[in-house]
Amino acid sequence: MVNTFIFALLFGLSPYQADTPSFRLPHPLAPSLPQLSDAEEDELDGIIDRFMLFDVGRLPGPAGQQALKQFEALKSDAIPALLRGLARSARLDHDCPVTVIARRLRDLLLRSTDRTLLAFARDEVDSVDLRRHRGIVTDLKVRLTGRLALLDRSNTPEPPLYRDEKLAGLTVADIKKMLANNPDAVTARAVLAELATRKEPEVLEALALGASSPYPEIRAIGRKQLAQYLSKRTDNQMSTLLRHAMIEVRRAAALAMLVSRSPLSIEAIALLEDDSAQVRQAVHQELVRQAGKDLAALVDSAASRAKAVTVWTAWWRQR
Repeated sequence: MVNTFIFALLFGLSPYQADTPSFRLPHPLAPSLPQLSDAEEDELDGIIDRFMLFDVGRLPGPAGQQALKQFEALKSDAIPALLRGLARSARLDHDCPVTVIARRLRDLLLRSTDRTLLAFARDEVDSVDLRRHRGIVTDLKVRLTGRLALLDRSNTPEPPLYRDEKLAGLTVADIKKMLANNPDAVTARAVLAELATRKEPEVLEALALGASSPYPEIRAIGRKQLAQYLSKRTDNQMSTLLRHAMIEVRRAAALAMLVSRSPLSIEAIALLEDDSAQVRQAVHQELVRQAGKDLAALVDSAASRAKAVTVWTAWWRQR
């Protein structure tokens, strides 16, 4: 209860709400945009549907004007909802809704440099029913294709991955406390991805904390982000990490060196004699995967471990 109350003060939540704050992740189909909740997407669908009713004359008066105002206020995070709305409007007999929605999409998308988003939008537009409004829909598809070609010709860089502003304000210590509190998977994914972009020395231990979570989903996320973080380290740095006090760091460092076939990988093979069974098994499994067979079974005895190191080291040197 104390931890819950502390996080409530830190992040402006009621102490009786969830233990950890919620963060928005990048949209899987549009990395420069946030991934909205199902409720938020439903709300956007409602705004677009009410606008269509207004546009065909079925929602008059103040309610209709409010629908128009809400539609015109839609921003880039509404692009997936607008694409769904385009598909619905294309099935109507009226030209106005599909024309206005296509124009709104065009205005938002042709300012974007997110190629993943543009390709996703083009595919969605391509799937729209063309029995009606063929010209409007085709024009939007052609413009999106042209935008993608222009970005490639000009070597325009991709926009930065969407980053929740609340994440940027967290310290590594804040994130470590959150991970120790066993957050939900969405929060864990967000904060672990954020950690992997940081450069502070404390990041490594925080990532290892996520990688050692008792919850399989969070543990898998943590291990993935820890591996990504280690992929940017030098061979000499990795060699040092093979002797780190945290099991997950040693495990991840050894696997990273073996997968990359680092010149110092023999040092990773030596971890077949590590004190941790988890580390020993991870190294052994990776060696078996690369060899396609088990050259030295890892039995739980000192003699077996020493033999495994000798056999696997000799195999590695002969590759």
